[in-house]
Amino acid sequence: MDTHQPEPRVISASRRTDIPAHYTPWLLRRLREGRCRYFHVFDRQWHEVDLRPEAVRAIVFWSKNLGPLLPHLDGIAGDYPFTCHLTITGHPPLLEPTAQPPEETVRQAREVARRYSPHHVLWRFDPIVITDATPLHGVVERFTRLADALAGATRICSYSFVQEYRKVNARLSALGMAFEEIPLDTQHELALELAEIAQQREIELRACCVPAPPGGRIPQARCIDPKVLAAVGMKPGPDLKRASTRQGCGCYRSVDIGAYDTCPSGCVFCYATRGLDRAQRYRQIHDPAADSLG
Repeated sequence: MDTHQPEPRVISASRRTDIPAHYTPWLLRRLREGRCRYFHVFDRQWHEVDLRPEAVRAIVFWSKNLGPLLPHLDGIAGDYPFTCHLTITGHPPLLEPTAQPPEETVRQAREVARRYSPHHVLWRFDPIVITDATPLHGVVERFTRLADALAGATRICSYSFVQEYRKVNARLSALGMAFEEIPLDTQHELALELAEIAQQREIELRACCVPAPPGGRIPQARCIDPKVLAAVGMKPGPDLKRASTRQGCGCYRSVDIGAYDTCPSGCVFCYATRGLDRAQRYRQIHDPAADSLG
């Protein structure tokens, strides 16, 4: 097991699963005990992570429902600077079967912004999924409605188009649906329209792992962003290094403490679970006292 942690780190919690929605008790215990473990899918080793406040420069949360974590944020904020990626898409239940109404997630976003700052809230309109149930002409209306609701509560919105993984295609096929192919120039036209809507509400649209329109009007997203983390009080340390997770990714280095196949939310387009049954079984046997997820 790798136990070497040479410098304070940014912790990601988590791209791989919705820790705030489903595993808040586990997270709180890990922070209290000052350590956790995660399994690295590439080197096939367990790694130990020092979670003591002096070893963590900031925490980046990712969620569709901050509700379970909200009552504990003040306690966390005393020791750990943080930001929250909140995914709010307005997709129908067919695609996001367990997602709470977007109005509730917006309420949570506004609560975080009120208690801390708009820099603590990063809106993800992600992914854009074009199907019979979510036609292209409806995207602008959904985005406008959400941008109106989030105006003043965030400064950044990241967008992407869904990645057509084989497992995702299979889930859609089981529902009698399929993705619509959107030509790149159409994607760019849509993105520019969304960027204009966002700008009118003092929100900057960023492209996450998708080609941005030419001309530089839409910058590359940095989900782990040194400037954002500095704005929320990231602890001093050496400059963060770039560490892209895939093509088109602008992120900087972090340590993700989540695990694949553990999110029971059941979103059809999820890349982090091989099957909903598998994730739901894990959630049923999950031990909040365990030192790792997965």
